Amino acid sequence: MADDKQAKSGLLNLDTDNIDVVLIAPFSPEGRARFDEFLVDTVGPAILRVEERTQRHVEVVLLNDLLEDELVEHEAIYRMLHLADIVIADVSTLEGVLDAKVVSAFSIRQSLTPNPAIAVTLDEKSVDYPFNIGSMVINAGSDHGRVNAQAILYAEVLAAVEGNPSRKYVSDVYASLSALRTDLRGSPNSAGKEPVYEEISYKPLHNRPDVRPPRFNVAVGDLRLVKNIDVWINPENTHMEMARVFDTSISGTIRHMSSQWSHGGKRSDDYIRRKLAEAMTGEDVPPGAALMTSCKGQLRSEHFVKKVVHVAAVKVNGDDPGCGYVPVNDVGVCLTQALYKIQDYNLSWMGRGHNRLASVITPLLGVGSNPEVAQKNVYSLLLHAVQFFDSNPDCLIDRFVLLAYSVEDRRLIKKALKRIPQLNNVAVSGVDTHTHEADDYSSGGI
Repeated sequence: MADDKQAKSGLLNLDTDNIDVVLIAPFSPEGRARFDEFLVDTVGPAILRVEERTQRHVEVVLLNDLLEDELVEHEAIYRMLHLADIVIADVSTLEGVLDAKVVSAFSIRQSLTPNPAIAVTLDEKSVDYPFNIGSMVINAGSDHGRVNAQAILYAEVLAAVEGNPSRKYVSDVYASLSALRTDLRGSPNSAGKEPVYEEISYKPLHNRPDVRPPRFNVAVGDLRLVKNIDVWINPENTHMEMARVFDTSISGTIRHMSSQWSHGGKRSDDYIRRKLAEAMTGEDVPPGAALMTSCKGQLRSEHFVKKVVHVAAVKVNGDDPGCGYVPVNDVGVCLTQALYKIQDYNLSWMGRGHNRLASVITPLLGVGSNPEVAQKNVYSLLLHAVQFFDSNPDCLIDRFVLLAYSVEDRRLIKKALKRIPQLNNVAVSGVDTHTHEADDYSSGGI
């Protein structure tokens, strides 16, 4: 019975982490009826124009329907209010009284994120709104007001779904309280979980029938359990100084897994750090640069990794002690440099036969320090990957994998996919993680 109800409600496959627009209507029958008219003649046309402009579907959800469905958990609703690109709420009154549920949901959104939240009223006369809403209300109570509202909603929704939201409707609450400005790196993660590979459909621009395009995957899981991928990309700083061997970062993980250990548990050779130091020709490298090293230890013998490409994904944030690091201006350049480094190796005599580097996995770069630029950086990574493979149809890399370690990583990837025409959204794939299929593809060599 529950399954029937869920199927009828259309929520069976609803991904609340991947909603573009959340609408909040009044909860009274009279208010809902007025909102439905506004939806048809104003909001709907604005969103259709956005879809025509972007050539992609805009995912819209009415919050009221979710709250009325007992199968939707409130935690998912909170996440949706947090993660949606834009929220539009009808704060119209009924006999001069504001709808408390609408105000509550709108205020939750304002407290969670800098992403825009727009309040619209269908009242002809203005009322006293709560201080956190008053400056954001668009009056659509007249014919002229609705025309103006449609233009504003079109512009704001378009900017939001394209990843460049305007700052006009940013919450004063969020902007005023610095303690709220946290990222989502603490979202549920995949520590200790075997990777599940999800397929991304890639249709290259060159459309050559004689060329099989590389497979794109998202690996949802723990990097420490990834196997049978020839190259791991390791995000480093411009000084190529690896993290401490027991550090929880990817750099520390790779350093630990590539070290040689004695039977007594003592490290006998810090192999990959030594090789990276040997590859350096100066004190530092330019932002975005890539260096390739071999690997040993567990990384080679148990995970079958052939090479590690270290990319300068962060740079020093000044010269003073404790200045720290910041992401490079365009993290996508790091990926492009890494892919060309792999391609150069494959085209050399070293990359023949089973030595060919046929598959590569990269973590998301530049998403851990500033949540406001995380989406831009993930989009840049995917865009540069697509541009590389579009420009190199005869590339010898057969498989490109993005690592999604957390719920937020996966959401960022899915959002970015919507903006790249050559890529379609992810779905669970039957990729075998236990056979070294890269070697099967490599047998022909060049």
